[in-house]
Amino acid sequence: MLEVSECGMTVDELKEKYNELQPGDHWSEHPEFTHQDWAAEASELNTLAGYWDWCISQIEQHFNDIEEKAKEK
Repeated sequence: MLEVSECGMTVDELKEKYNELQPGDHWSEHPEFTHQDWAAEASELNTLAGYWDWCISQIEQHFNDIEEKAKEK
């Protein structure tokens, strides 16, 4: 489940949040958007963004989709 508080975070803020939750893990990741998901997107050239930048874009897209669905009702 994505947290609303993550919407609007910078890459550094998001990375720091998950680094703190997974101390000592050089490969910490967002629980909803895994390195494997990002690698698949990158290999298909659907993104040129780095991992944490891609996470930010996925979070923004998620909440934009929710807003759009709410407007349709």
